[in-house]
Amino acid sequence: MKNMTKSLDLKSQSENGYYLSLAHQGISKLTVEDKKSEYECVEILDLSHNEISDVSFLTGFQRLRTVVLDHNLVGSNTVFPYLPRLHMLWLNYNLIVDFSTFIPVLARSCPALNILSLVGNDAAPSYFNGKTLEENLKYRYRVICLFPQLYRLDDQDVTTSERQAARTQNDKILSLSAFKQDQTGLSAESTQGNRTHDFSLLNQ
Repeated sequence: MKNMTKSLDLKSQSENGYYLSLAHQGISKLTVEDKKSEYECVEILDLSHNEISDVSFLTGFQRLRTVVLDHNLVGSNTVFPYLPRLHMLWLNYNLIVDFSTFIPVLARSCPALNILSLVGNDAAPSYFNGKTLEENLKYRYRVICLFPQLYRLDDQDVTTSERQAARTQNDKILSLSAFKQDQTGLSAESTQGNRTHDFSLLNQ
């Protein structure tokens, strides 16, 4: 494993912005403090095929619009820093297993994502990991619901029908949640009423 600080000798300017490739470097952690002024201008960052599990260093890249982290060690508990400008994130073939742990937190950290790819992770059921079409659709609806600006998920564009289905599913979840809260409240009131009645009997 390497803990590396790279200079901008690998950086180039493309039509889409400043690009920095640190792919295939055996990196486990990137130190950016002493290069902060240089890294701040990077808009496209390729960190694929490394050994990265902690991505907190990304907070030093203030202008990031694209990050490629394919084939790393990003797991379900990995937390991304707040990246409001990030539009594209590739996390293919990492160690993300638990959808409910990882995806909602990612949605808060990267609210502007347009493109997200999680192919090859257990949290993203597809034919790549032996899951069914139904499981894949449920997964897609949940992700689309959390990322309203998403127009491509994994290897497929987000369709209008998927957006509608995601909204419908979300409405059902919210309705069920509200129902459960109401039932919990009623149960609590009923329990309190019964206790009051019991006490009154003891005072007779």
